[in-house]
Amino acid sequence: ISDQPNGKVRMKREPPKVTGLSPKEGPPGCKVTIRGENLGINAKDLIGVSICGVNCLLSSDWISPSKVICRTGPVKGKGDVILTTKSGGVGTCTVTFTGYFVSTGPLQGSAIWVDESTTVDGRLAAVHRTSSPTFLEDDNPLGLADDGSGSQLTLADLQEMFSQGSTNLVSEDFDAVRFLLETHQTSSFEDLKAGCQYLKRTSAQRSEGPLAFMKANVSAFMDCQQSLTAMHDKFLKDDVEGENSICESLENTLEKCNHKAGKLFEDVLNRKDKADSTRNALNVLNRFKFLFNLPINMERNIQKGDYEIVVTDYERAKSLFADTEVEVFKKVYKEVESRIDGLRKQLLEELMILPSTLDQQKDLIRCLTSLVSSGDPAWDCLLNQHKWLMGLLSQCKEDNLQLEKEDGDKNWEGITKQGRVKTSHHSSFDSDKFNPPHKVTFLEDLVEIVEEDLPDFWKLGSAYCKGELYTTGGKKDRSVDAKKENLFKKKLTEICRQFAYLVRAAFLPQTLVKLPHDERKKFGVWKEDNKQDSGSAWLPHCVRIVRSLYSLLASLELPAVSLEYIQNLTLAMRSHCMMSLFQQAIQDIKALHHRELWCIQLEENSGITTLPLLFENIVMETLQLLKLFKDVAVQKQASRLSAEMLKSFATCLDELTFKTDVEADHHMDSVGYIESVSTDNLPSMEERLVIVLGNCNYVANQVIPRLKEHFVRHGYPDMKRVEKSVQLAYSELDDKLFEAYTEQKSDPVVGLLEQGMYAGYLDWKTLDRPVGVRSYVKEAICNLISIHAEVYAISPAFISRMMTKVVESLAEEVCRLISCAEGFNNAGAIQARLELLALKDSLLSYGNAASNSSFKEAFNFIPSVNSARDKKYLEEELNTFKSNMRLQLMCFNSDAFDSV
Repeated sequence: ISDQPNGKVRMKREPPKVTGLSPKEGPPGCKVTIRGENLGINAKDLIGVSICGVNCLLSSDWISPSKVICRTGPVKGKGDVILTTKSGGVGTCTVTFTGYFVSTGPLQGSAIWVDESTTVDGRLAAVHRTSSPTFLEDDNPLGLADDGSGSQLTLADLQEMFSQGSTNLVSEDFDAVRFLLETHQTSSFEDLKAGCQYLKRTSAQRSEGPLAFMKANVSAFMDCQQSLTAMHDKFLKDDVEGENSICESLENTLEKCNHKAGKLFEDVLNRKDKADSTRNALNVLNRFKFLFNLPINMERNIQKGDYEIVVTDYERAKSLFADTEVEVFKKVYKEVESRIDGLRKQLLEELMILPSTLDQQKDLIRCLTSLVSSGDPAWDCLLNQHKWLMGLLSQCKEDNLQLEKEDGDKNWEGITKQGRVKTSHHSSFDSDKFNPPHKVTFLEDLVEIVEEDLPDFWKLGSAYCKGELYTTGGKKDRSVDAKKENLFKKKLTEICRQFAYLVRAAFLPQTLVKLPHDERKKFGVWKEDNKQDSGSAWLPHCVRIVRSLYSLLASLELPAVSLEYIQNLTLAMRSHCMMSLFQQAIQDIKALHHRELWCIQLEENSGITTLPLLFENIVMETLQLLKLFKDVAVQKQASRLSAEMLKSFATCLDELTFKTDVEADHHMDSVGYIESVSTDNLPSMEERLVIVLGNCNYVANQVIPRLKEHFVRHGYPDMKRVEKSVQLAYSELDDKLFEAYTEQKSDPVVGLLEQGMYAGYLDWKTLDRPVGVRSYVKEAICNLISIHAEVYAISPAFISRMMTKVVESLAEEVCRLISCAEGFNNAGAIQARLELLALKDSLLSYGNAASNSSFKEAFNFIPSVNSARDKKYLEEELNTFKSNMRLQLMCFNSDAFDSV
């Protein structure tokens, strides 16, 4: 609060605060919008506006307490914008304004008055000199002031350092480094950056043109217009005719200015006229210089292989000088024609040289067409390429047949006196794996020839038939003969047929039996594959490369007649590959019994060896190599072979089980395998039966269902019927193995029953007294325990099935023996009933309807025991037996295991 002289009290307001500027930089006279707080109550309250220390109050316009508009004064550099009001005093500023000067040249538009006395008057006097644009440019393009203080380099030093450089902005040898060292040695890096921004702004302003300049200075132009109008009115009012008339004096001055301006640019215009006349003369000279230099230029371009340039120059010279009457021109043009004749012969020779790319052939043909060559070079090229391709295919066949013959002669050196090759099965496989048969390399060479050269032959022929090779400027120079088009298609079909028959002769010779003998011999006669030849392993690879070739040719849209040979070859190769792979897989599966090591591992509570996994791997590898295609006959054949392949393992297991050890050892030695299991370590016949039974059961229940899913996934039809027939084969083998094992194990046990039962000439009718459970019962139980242990050690899953069958045979034999007895006294009845009860109760866990029926029938033949004393005796003896045999009976009673 302040006291006023009149006694009134005035409230003191907060000082002004500037928070925003728009724009934040500009030259003197630019309009700036100032925004902030407490910028004055009204226009009279604003008493001071300072921008970078320059008072700009006179050009200020108060809008509101938060907005003031003003024009900048001659400010330069960065500074604050400070406002002063009566009510708040001197304010503060949170932003800064950057001012810069805009240099104006003589030819540059400006909205303010520019003093030209220092730049124009002195130069107007020297009208005799050539006007240089140097003085038209800005002397200070960066807008930086450099007083020269602190300069370390003199002009002499700079001239020595930059002898070839210039500081003239429009000179061709302008050197920016010398310019900066000469004009701005003392400027800081920040100043140079600001100067760079200034240069960008001025350049942008100049690029905007007069319209942008007018828009930015409309108010100045209006003020000038008003001033000029007022001056004109005053001149007309005050003007008096006479010699000292102001208008006349002004007119004379303007005429002088116009005259001086003409003098200023007179030299430039004269030099431009001279340059135009010289240029026209040079153009005329260059036109005839082309003809004189044409022969030597043609020779150079021919040596470099730039035939298109030669053709272009020749056509140009022909159009200009073909009909000339000037003798000199005729002589030079004749030399050009002689060189063109030599070029035609050279191009024809190069066109017939093979191999060459399609682009090279097309370029040569186009050049010959442009040179108006006689004959039909494109058709000659096609005939030559067809002959060359046929020769390549035949030569490839001859070379590979010769290599096969040479290798066949060398192989005789590795044969022993016994007539067998000194290689094992594995070494032969590894050798074939890395050294493919000659048929395979022959096929690869053939496919490579066709893939590389046949597409170019077809594309060149297609372009010829469409007339593209004789097209100039979108118009056909020649018409294509329809007979030649048909003949070309026949040539193409001949190449495809040659390729297909060469491959068939190597891999499918039986498909060429209908050909005449002489023609059949042309395609080559290869050695027949023997059964043990591992070349079938390469058939999938052969099928893949033939199919890839067919896909390539099909994408080229070859005629259907030509593609038919390749397509039929592909189908035949795939069918042959499928047959060979299936047959090879069947042979390998049947021969798996030679690789049995009898190493048992539990799988699904059943003991198996590695044979089921080997069988599954062979089938899976075969499926991965084959892909079924849609052909009814082939699909039926594939279903039959797949069923045979799956059944072949049953044959392998059957042979593995029931052949003699001598036969096994002999066969293992004959096929060349190294003996993996010695005769002493081979399992017994009974153990082999259980092991093979486990393999059979695992394959039937686990492997076959998995393989069936893979067959279905690969598109094999009618797999339910195949699976049913395969499961039937394994079921028959399972029954055969089970019967063989139970027969071998139950016969000894059953055979000892009668001998043990009637040991000591026992007579059921004359027995004095019962003697408890006799040893033959215990012996029978021990024999069953040995069977139980043997099966449990190999395949626990078969214990119940095996023991039930053996107990059934035992019960039948006991029933038979009891039924054959002539009679029983009381002691004999007690003894027989005690032994039957001991057997039945001991084997209760493995009883079935048949065994229970046999025991029941045996009890019916024995008289019943009625007295309490006899019943008590039976119970006590039976408990004593079970107590004494508790350890043995634990094998048959799962409850006994749980109680231990």
